[in-house]
Amino acid sequence: MEVVVLLIALATTGLFMGWRSRRRRRTAPSRTFSDHDRLEARVHERTAALAATLDDAEGVVERLSRLDRERAAFLTGLSHALRSQLNVVHGLTQAIRLHQAAEPLTRRQDQAVEGVASATACLMALTGAVQDLIHVQDVVVARVDPQLAIRDVCLELAEDARSRGVDLRCPAPTAGIGVMADAGRLRRILRCLVSNAIVFNRPGGAVLIEVRQAADGVTLFVHDTGCGIGPDQLATVFQPFARNAGVGAGLGLAGARVLAESMGGRLTAASQQGQGSTFSLHLTAATRAEPRPVHASASPAALPAATVLYVDGATAGAALIRQVLPALGSLTVHVASSGAEGLMLARALRPDVVLMDVDLPDMDGFELKARLDADGLTRDTPVIALSAAALPDDLRRGRAAGFCAWLPKPLEMTALAQALDAALRPPGGRRTAA
Repeated sequence: MEVVVLLIALATTGLFMGWRSRRRRRTAPSRTFSDHDRLEARVHERTAALAATLDDAEGVVERLSRLDRERAAFLTGLSHALRSQLNVVHGLTQAIRLHQAAEPLTRRQDQAVEGVASATACLMALTGAVQDLIHVQDVVVARVDPQLAIRDVCLELAEDARSRGVDLRCPAPTAGIGVMADAGRLRRILRCLVSNAIVFNRPGGAVLIEVRQAADGVTLFVHDTGCGIGPDQLATVFQPFARNAGVGAGLGLAGARVLAESMGGRLTAASQQGQGSTFSLHLTAATRAEPRPVHASASPAALPAATVLYVDGATAGAALIRQVLPALGSLTVHVASSGAEGLMLARALRPDVVLMDVDLPDMDGFELKARLDADGLTRDTPVIALSAAALPDDLRRGRAAGFCAWLPKPLEMTALAQALDAALRPPGGRRTAA
């Protein structure tokens, strides 16, 4: 009897286990499908959340980009406005210097003019540094002869050095030296360094500029014999608005270093108190020399007698040109206050050269240039543009429009004299009227 009960128990247990196994086999796929659905739903939720986050990030990037463009446009417009006004101040101080032989200044007047010129130079450097920092991505690197850039800067700052009793020593020219740089930005860096070396020097001191070529590139050194820079100040000399950061209200050296790095170079400083400072600009050497045209400097007295038409809507600008041009030579100046008046006077006067501000009240300079070119009476008249816009794209656009020269504001009298000389005496001979 016990054996029968044991067999029945075993059979019942086997049947139960078989039933449970079959049940598990039937319910397992449904559980697997259920887990897969939950996982897929979670993936969809996470993907949707990531997509929403990405959309939000793209919106933030777009807003920041728009704000950056608006900031750049505002600062560029502000810089242009400042440069236009500085053009008048800087031009008038140069006009006073040009007339100084005929109308000598008293000692106080001479000191006042020097102070105005110095402050103007600082403001010019500041506005230039702001533009450089805004448009640093627009640097155009090509082969440049650094010695020509040094020579131009030395000529520009020679009078400032003499007035401060500083001996500015430009290196002797050496053939075959070239660097990869943006020519305009290289001159701006050198101007900042040489200006600082003059300003922070001592009476009877000297500024020495050297060019050294090595296997890894070319280094330009600007040495001064001033009082030097202390270790604490030297550590922060390239920071914007740091004390003793140099000409340009503190942005000069900071902007110069940014520009040097944007051209693949580096700008460093070394100094010892009581023995002066040395700033070193290292640039990549150009691998192949290319011939460059040589432009002779034009002295104001060398300009031939000519009729000049100046077109500018600003009264101050016209007054400046009326004072400056007669000092450059035997030039008869006529002024038009708008593009329409400029067209009329150009047809009536048939001037030897047209000098125009690009920002006119009724049309821009490009439209006026196009209208002059379309008229048979004026199409051969050389046109020189004055503009506060001096970026590489502006210069390229000016050349493409056919301007024979594009002079940035504030206007340098030497550059104006050279442009007028080139327009009045082109290589093929003096132009003849149509």
